[in-house]
Amino acid sequence: MLKNAANRIDLFFYKRGAHAPELLFLLRAQIFITAASLLLGLALLWRGSWLLFFALGSALALFNFWGLANFSIKLLGSGARFNGIIALRQFFSFVFRFLLTAAILLFFKNSIIPLVAGLSSFMLVVTIWGLTRLPQFKA
Repeated sequence: MLKNAANRIDLFFYKRGAHAPELLFLLRAQIFITAASLLLGLALLWRGSWLLFFALGSALALFNFWGLANFSIKLLGSGARFNGIIALRQFFSFVFRFLLTAAILLFFKNSIIPLVAGLSSFMLVVTIWGLTRLPQFKA
């Protein structure tokens, strides 16, 4: 079941230009963290909303990372076809994502700790990815 979901996630992002296996791993892992925390948060809603805010922060991290990755893919992948208008549009889309994240953080300021923990879950994903790649490098 997880393998099927992973294949669907990979196909979704592959169709949108994410061809690097490392990028697909990072996106897939963040989606799984977001989904797991959302399901746990809904199941344990009677205990509090901490996990739901964690899931929201994790979704924001995914939203911002995909925006940055998409910007990089379009910038590096288009070569000479990349003009200033596309660059400006992508830049403002990127800035809008961070402003939206800031607005959400300000709106839910009473639940800032789980939101920031969810946002930092992406750092955990990157750390795990880096540690799994460590044996490939020889001293």
